Amino acid sequence: MAKTNRLGNIKAKYTADSKQPTSVQSVHQDLTNDDESSPLAELVNQIQVKYDSDKIYYGEPDEFKLYPNEKIRLKPHTGDKKELLRDSIKKDGVLDPALVWIKDGEKIILAGQNRNIICKEENIKLPYIIKEIQDSKQADRIVVVTNLHNRQHNEMLPSELCSMLSCLIDSYDDDIYKGDIIKDIGNEFKLERNQIYRVLSFRKLTPELLEMLDKKMMPLYAGYTLASVSIEKQNALYEFIKNNDIEKISKKNVDALMTRQESPWDMSFLRKAFGLEIPEKKRTKKNTVIENAQIQEYLFDTDKNNIQATVVDALNMRYQIHKKMREYNIAYSEKEVLNMIEEYLKNK
Repeated sequence: MAKTNRLGNIKAKYTADSKQPTSVQSVHQDLTNDDESSPLAELVNQIQVKYDSDKIYYGEPDEFKLYPNEKIRLKPHTGDKKELLRDSIKKDGVLDPALVWIKDGEKIILAGQNRNIICKEENIKLPYIIKEIQDSKQADRIVVVTNLHNRQHNEMLPSELCSMLSCLIDSYDDDIYKGDIIKDIGNEFKLERNQIYRVLSFRKLTPELLEMLDKKMMPLYAGYTLASVSIEKQNALYEFIKNNDIEKISKKNVDALMTRQESPWDMSFLRKAFGLEIPEKKRTKKNTVIENAQIQEYLFDTDKNNIQATVVDALNMRYQIHKKMREYNIAYSEKEVLNMIEEYLKNK
């Protein structure tokens, strides 16, 4: 496939000619491409029209309706991009007419919603061209192709780019090998093969996680990695994030999550993955203080100089007696021990 931007050539040709006087503004030459075997070539050709002056109409901005399929309708420009477009229109007029579909008596914008917004704000009529459309599916394809050509991919939300690529792929005939479709789209819109597959994987994200991706609450890496896990795990993750007021998911968090691909993501595991686990309390040794007065009457004079050693020796003796009695299956009893000692001494 020839790696040419067909729509870009069409647009450039019209833009150059539209700067000429009206008498020479008519273009009577179809732009051609030597590669008509590409399935995408047909899509691009659907947008190609002769920009004859008698086919360019003008209308009040309020006459037009936004394209109804919100999944492939990009959000309007804001900030600097909007102001740059405004300056261009105020200086040179609308050089590129909007593309309009007449459906049930309504003028629906296929391409040109930003131009229409500026024209409305500046009280300027919008030039437009009517495109003959067979059905909504064909209209969807045209919207997608114009959007992908006219916008930088990094200006689109991940969900927007995903919806457009999905719509475009679905527009191909079923008998075309998917690998060829991906290659065709990649060549036309300068997208890497892996990039296309990763963007398409966002279809497997839950709506909540996809919204987080759009809001840049997690990187693209997190998006296509989490798309590979079950819906149950995605739901568990989102509930955990919501209940713990977590603002972002980092690559480190995702890598920690992916260490458990088989077992469920329970609360303990999720807390650990996000560094929120509660440290286990270490047992601390407690010293028992015994007042000297409590044991003085049980000490010999020689024991008073080293009470600690005396206590240790006494406990050791008690332990040894307990151990010996256990060997003979005799229950330990200090009273029984004293009786044994007394009996022993009597027989001595």
